[in-house]
Amino acid sequence: MCVPIRLDGEVEWVLDCESTKVNAFQQPDEDTIVALVRDIERTIRLWFESRLNLALLNWVDQGVIVVDENQKIERLNDAAVRILGGGIALRGHELKEFAGDDATKRLLGEPSCLPAQGMRLVMGERRGPTRSVQASVRAPEDTFGRRIWLLNEIEQEKWGIILNEMRQTVQTVAAQTRGPLLLCGALLRQAQQLVAHSDVQAVAGEVLDRAARSLARTDITYERLASSLEAIEKPQREGRLAPLSMRTALEDWLAGLPKQDQQHISLDGVPASLPSIQVDSGRMAFALRTIVGYLLAIRAPGAQIDLCAWIENKQISFKATLRSEHIQVGDDHPAAPLYDGIEQALTPARTIIERHGGHLLHQVTKDGLEVQISALPVSRDLGATTP
Repeated sequence: MCVPIRLDGEVEWVLDCESTKVNAFQQPDEDTIVALVRDIERTIRLWFESRLNLALLNWVDQGVIVVDENQKIERLNDAAVRILGGGIALRGHELKEFAGDDATKRLLGEPSCLPAQGMRLVMGERRGPTRSVQASVRAPEDTFGRRIWLLNEIEQEKWGIILNEMRQTVQTVAAQTRGPLLLCGALLRQAQQLVAHSDVQAVAGEVLDRAARSLARTDITYERLASSLEAIEKPQREGRLAPLSMRTALEDWLAGLPKQDQQHISLDGVPASLPSIQVDSGRMAFALRTIVGYLLAIRAPGAQIDLCAWIENKQISFKATLRSEHIQVGDDHPAAPLYDGIEQALTPARTIIERHGGHLLHQVTKDGLEVQISALPVSRDLGATTP
């Protein structure tokens, strides 16, 4: 005889009862076994609810604390443990023991007192660091005399982290852009002096061209900072799919950079006959500029950047390799300090590429630092290209 065991109306298990005798299970036996299965189902349901409640409690960001009528802690989640600064030993202690100032201690010492919703309290471990929290509490209506406290940690710590990241970002931007900007200013001042004399018009044109290229070099970093958030939020814009030639897009961009940078970037591995890819051409061109521009920004003097692309299984792959003697590979050097920020820098490019069905990987090999894109879709119109 088989009796299904259900959870939330779905059959999860089957109780299989067997006997060596024919017609061993009669009606009284069936009723008894079915009643037993119903008890099993109720027990499983209670166990499932308990596990689900525990999972939900630990999933939320709020600190959740259940106290009895005397404000003694009975249950709490991981977030509450972090705020109060202890472990399982917190259970059984009075909540007021974890007050961080006198006002909070007086409030928590009154079992009948309910704080205003969102009231600011100072909580923390005894003789340890404290945290400012916004507290709410539910009155003991249907919780068997228990109260449920909800604690939201005020974002002071996170603001400190954000401000530190902003400071590091500004420092990085300044380090990467100050040199080209200073050169650009010097070249423009030189051009102003030269254009005053008609007999040096050709020289002035060359100086102005160098200044324009320096500005284009500087714009690499500023474009990444200005466009990253928009690219992450909308990596593929509606109605913008069009054929894009990788070779043409890279050539047009590199043509505006200073000649000393162009000399260290090789496009030989990107054939002119490479089929176009079907993508949001503006976004994908930005992703390519982000990858090559980042390698250019961290490039040590004399280092070479090699670009190559190929088609395989009707999909396009692209690889940019920064070859430098400063990159070390080995157990004691799994990653060189040269590219510590690569994960953050390439996040916009990765988001764009993955939205188009591709993949982006970066690794250190014997050849240097490699950034590879794979599985980009080939354009159906192989003859059309959009830079």
